[in-house]
Amino acid sequence: MIFNKTKLSDVKWTILHAEKFPQGIFNNIEKYDKQILQTKCPAVTSIYNRLYTVNSFLDVDLEFGLKKEEPYLNYKFTDQHPSTKALHNLINQSLNLKHEDNSRLELQIQSPYAFVTDDKDIEVVSTPPNLEHENCVYIPGGFKPHSWIRPLHSSFAIKNINKQATIKLRFDKPFLTFFFNTSVNLGYVEATEEMKSYSNSIFTLLNYRKKIESFCMNVISRRPAKFLEHRK
Repeated sequence: MIFNKTKLSDVKWTILHAEKFPQGIFNNIEKYDKQILQTKCPAVTSIYNRLYTVNSFLDVDLEFGLKKEEPYLNYKFTDQHPSTKALHNLINQSLNLKHEDNSRLELQIQSPYAFVTDDKDIEVVSTPPNLEHENCVYIPGGFKPHSWIRPLHSSFAIKNINKQATIKLRFDKPFLTFFFNTSVNLGYVEATEEMKSYSNSIFTLLNYRKKIESFCMNVISRRPAKFLEHRK
Protein backbone atom coordinates (compact mmCIF):
# COMPACT_ATOMS: atom_id res chain seq x y z
CA MET A 1 0.00 0.00 0.00
CA ILE A 2 1.43 3.38 -1.01
CA PHE A 3 -0.81 5.58 1.15
CA ASN A 4 -1.81 5.03 4.76
CA LYS A 5 -5.59 4.50 4.86
CA THR A 6 -6.20 3.53 8.46
CA LYS A 7 -9.33 3.24 10.55
CA LEU A 8 -10.03 6.18 12.84
CA SER A 9 -8.93 5.65 16.44
CA ASP A 10 -10.50 7.60 19.30
CA VAL A 11 -8.23 10.14 20.96
CA LYS A 12 -9.26 13.00 23.22
CA TRP A 13 -7.39 16.10 24.24
CA THR A 14 -7.79 17.75 27.60
CA ILE A 15 -6.33 20.49 29.79
CA LEU A 16 -4.37 19.55 32.91
CA HIS A 17 -2.37 21.33 35.63
CA ALA A 18 -3.77 24.76 34.75
CA GLU A 19 -6.04 25.33 37.73
CA LYS A 20 -4.53 28.76 38.47
CA PHE A 21 -5.67 30.18 35.12
CA PRO A 22 -9.03 30.39 33.29
CA GLN A 23 -9.13 27.58 30.76
CA GLY A 24 -10.79 29.92 28.27
CA ILE A 25 -7.41 31.48 27.43
CA PHE A 26 -6.23 28.21 25.86
CA ASN A 27 -7.12 27.59 22.22
CA ASN A 28 -8.66 24.39 20.93
CA ILE A 29 -6.53 21.81 19.17
CA GLU A 30 -7.66 21.80 15.54
CA LYS A 31 -7.05 19.82 12.39
CA TYR A 32 -4.54 21.28 9.99
CA ASP A 33 -6.06 23.72 7.48
CA LYS A 34 -8.59 21.81 5.33
CA GLN A 35 -7.56 23.88 2.31
CA ILE A 36 -4.92 21.24 1.67
CA LEU A 37 -7.71 18.84 0.66
CA GLN A 38 -8.32 20.93 -2.46
CA THR A 39 -5.23 19.31 -3.94
CA LYS A 40 -7.18 16.02 -4.09
CA CYS A 41 -3.83 14.31 -3.80
CA PRO A 42 -3.98 10.94 -1.94
CA ALA A 43 -0.63 11.68 -0.33
CA VAL A 44 -2.24 14.75 1.26
CA THR A 45 -5.67 13.35 2.10
CA SER A 46 -4.13 10.29 3.77
CA ILE A 47 -2.61 12.47 6.51
CA TYR A 48 -5.50 14.90 7.04
CA ASN A 49 -6.80 13.04 10.11
CA ARG A 50 -3.30 12.73 11.52
CA LEU A 51 -2.05 16.33 11.56
CA TYR A 52 -3.23 18.82 14.22
CA THR A 53 -2.18 22.24 15.50
CA VAL A 54 -2.94 24.57 18.39
CA ASN A 55 -2.40 28.32 18.36
CA SER A 56 -0.41 30.11 21.04
CA PHE A 57 -2.15 31.37 24.18
CA LEU A 58 0.46 34.13 24.40
CA ASP A 59 1.24 37.03 22.06
CA VAL A 60 4.80 37.83 23.08
CA ASP A 61 8.33 38.37 21.78
CA LEU A 62 10.94 36.26 23.56
CA GLU A 63 14.71 36.74 23.82
CA PHE A 64 17.05 34.31 25.55
CA GLY A 65 20.73 33.53 25.75
CA LEU A 66 23.79 33.68 27.99
CA LYS A 67 25.30 36.80 29.48
CA LYS A 68 28.51 36.41 31.48
CA GLU A 69 27.84 32.65 31.47
CA GLU A 70 24.43 33.17 33.14
CA PRO A 71 21.16 32.41 31.30
CA TYR A 72 18.68 35.21 30.72
CA LEU A 73 15.14 35.41 29.35
CA ASN A 74 13.31 38.57 28.36
CA TYR A 75 9.75 38.92 27.14
CA LYS A 76 7.65 41.73 25.73
CA PHE A 77 3.94 41.21 25.24
CA THR A 78 2.00 42.94 22.49
CA ASP A 79 -1.01 45.24 22.86
CA GLN A 80 -3.19 42.14 22.48
CA HIS A 81 -2.67 41.62 26.22
CA PRO A 82 -3.60 43.87 29.14
CA SER A 83 -0.73 44.78 31.47
CA THR A 84 -1.77 42.89 34.59
CA LYS A 85 -0.05 40.98 37.35
CA ALA A 86 -2.05 37.92 36.33
CA LEU A 87 -0.58 38.07 32.81
CA HIS A 88 2.98 38.32 34.14
CA ASN A 89 2.29 35.31 36.36
CA LEU A 90 1.00 33.34 33.37
CA ILE A 91 4.05 34.20 31.26
CA ASN A 92 6.54 33.45 34.01
CA GLN A 93 4.94 30.11 34.85
CA SER A 94 4.73 29.12 31.18
CA LEU A 95 8.40 29.70 30.33
CA ASN A 96 11.18 27.46 31.57
CA LEU A 97 14.84 28.07 30.72
CA LYS A 98 17.12 25.03 31.04
CA HIS A 99 20.87 25.53 31.24
CA GLU A 100 23.02 22.51 32.05
CA ASP A 101 26.39 23.65 30.73
CA ASN A 102 27.89 26.54 28.78
CA SER A 103 27.16 24.92 25.41
CA ARG A 104 23.50 24.00 25.91
CA LEU A 105 20.52 26.27 26.53
CA GLU A 106 16.86 25.37 25.99
CA LEU A 107 13.63 27.33 26.31
CA GLN A 108 10.48 25.37 27.07
CA ILE A 109 7.08 26.96 26.47
CA GLN A 110 4.90 24.92 28.77
CA SER A 111 1.30 24.12 27.95
CA PRO A 112 -1.60 22.34 29.66
CA TYR A 113 -2.56 20.16 26.67
CA ALA A 114 -2.59 16.38 27.07
CA PHE A 115 -3.90 13.46 24.98
CA VAL A 116 -5.96 10.58 26.34
CA THR A 117 -6.64 7.32 24.50
CA ASP A 118 -7.33 3.68 25.24
CA ASP A 119 -5.54 2.59 22.06
CA LYS A 120 -2.10 1.27 23.02
CA ASP A 121 -0.71 1.64 19.50
CA ILE A 122 -1.30 5.37 19.11
CA GLU A 123 1.86 7.46 18.94
CA VAL A 124 1.94 11.25 18.77
CA VAL A 125 4.92 13.26 17.54
CA SER A 126 5.45 16.98 18.04
CA THR A 127 6.78 18.57 14.87
CA PRO A 128 8.22 22.07 14.27
CA PRO A 129 5.48 24.73 14.29
CA ASN A 130 5.51 27.60 11.80
CA LEU A 131 6.85 30.22 14.23
CA GLU A 132 9.17 33.12 13.51
CA HIS A 133 12.43 32.40 15.34
CA GLU A 134 16.16 33.08 15.08
CA ASN A 135 19.25 31.23 16.34
CA CYS A 136 17.27 28.35 17.82
CA VAL A 137 15.83 25.06 16.63
CA TYR A 138 12.64 23.29 17.64
CA ILE A 139 13.10 20.07 19.62
CA PRO A 140 10.66 17.39 18.34
CA GLY A 141 9.62 14.36 20.33
CA GLY A 142 7.18 11.46 20.36
CA PHE A 143 5.53 9.04 22.77
CA LYS A 144 2.47 6.82 23.23
CA PRO A 145 -0.19 8.70 25.24
CA HIS A 146 -2.11 5.53 26.24
CA SER A 147 0.20 5.05 29.19
CA TRP A 148 1.67 8.52 29.51
CA ILE A 149 -0.87 11.31 30.08
CA ARG A 150 1.28 14.39 30.39
CA PRO A 151 1.18 17.99 29.18
CA LEU A 152 2.95 18.68 25.90
CA HIS A 153 5.40 21.55 25.58
CA SER A 154 7.03 23.55 22.79
CA SER A 155 10.81 23.51 23.25
CA PHE A 156 13.67 25.26 21.46
CA ALA A 157 17.43 24.80 21.73
CA ILE A 158 19.81 27.68 21.07
CA LYS A 159 22.10 27.09 18.08
CA ASN A 160 24.96 29.52 18.71
CA ILE A 161 25.41 29.93 22.46
CA ASN A 162 27.35 33.16 21.89
CA LYS A 163 24.39 34.87 20.26
CA GLN A 164 20.90 35.79 21.40
CA ALA A 165 17.94 33.66 20.27
CA THR A 166 14.46 35.04 19.59
CA ILE A 167 10.97 33.56 19.23
CA LYS A 168 7.74 35.34 18.37
CA LEU A 169 4.54 33.79 19.73
CA ARG A 170 1.29 34.98 18.16
CA PHE A 171 -2.35 34.21 18.88
CA ASP A 172 -2.98 33.33 15.23
CA LYS A 173 0.06 31.06 14.84
CA PRO A 174 0.48 27.48 16.08
CA PHE A 175 3.07 26.96 18.80
CA LEU A 176 2.48 23.21 18.78
CA THR A 177 1.95 20.87 15.84
CA PHE A 178 1.11 17.20 16.31
CA PHE A 179 1.37 14.25 13.95
CA PHE A 180 -0.19 10.87 14.81
CA ASN A 181 1.04 7.55 13.47
CA THR A 182 -2.51 6.72 12.36
CA SER A 183 -5.77 8.52 11.60
CA VAL A 184 -7.52 9.70 14.75
CA ASN A 185 -10.94 10.97 15.73
CA LEU A 186 -9.78 13.79 18.00
CA GLY A 187 -12.10 15.71 20.31
CA TYR A 188 -12.12 17.52 23.63
CA VAL A 189 -12.93 15.84 26.93
CA GLU A 190 -13.16 17.37 30.37
CA ALA A 191 -10.48 15.79 32.54
CA THR A 192 -11.93 13.32 35.02
CA GLU A 193 -10.57 12.77 38.49
CA GLU A 194 -9.06 9.49 37.30
CA MET A 195 -7.25 11.25 34.47
CA LYS A 196 -5.97 13.95 36.82
CA SER A 197 -4.80 11.40 39.37
CA TYR A 198 -2.95 9.33 36.77
CA SER A 199 -1.35 12.43 35.24
CA ASN A 200 -0.26 13.61 38.69
CA SER A 201 1.74 10.41 39.06
CA ILE A 202 3.72 11.40 35.94
CA PHE A 203 3.86 15.20 36.17
CA THR A 204 7.37 16.57 36.91
CA LEU A 205 8.83 13.06 37.35
CA LEU A 206 12.00 14.10 35.57
CA ASN A 207 12.70 16.57 38.36
CA TYR A 208 13.40 13.57 40.60
CA ARG A 209 14.65 10.70 38.45
CA LYS A 210 16.78 10.13 35.35
CA LYS A 211 16.34 7.38 32.74
CA ILE A 212 12.55 7.35 32.85
CA GLU A 213 12.34 3.98 31.05
CA SER A 214 13.78 2.24 34.11
CA PHE A 215 10.83 3.04 36.36
CA CYS A 216 7.91 4.00 34.06
CA MET A 217 6.32 0.54 34.50
CA ASN A 218 5.57 1.52 38.10
CA VAL A 219 3.24 4.18 36.72
CA ILE A 220 1.83 2.15 33.84
CA SER A 221 0.87 -0.74 36.13
CA ARG A 222 -1.50 1.63 37.98
CA ARG A 223 -3.32 2.83 34.86
CA PRO A 224 -7.11 2.27 34.91
CA ALA A 225 -8.31 -0.17 32.26
CA LYS A 226 -10.39 2.47 30.46
CA PHE A 227 -10.38 6.26 30.41
CA LEU A 228 -12.73 6.94 27.51
CA GLU A 229 -15.58 4.46 28.01
CA HIS A 230 -18.92 6.19 27.25
CA ARG A 231 -17.07 9.41 26.32
CA LYS A 232 -17.15 9.26 22.55
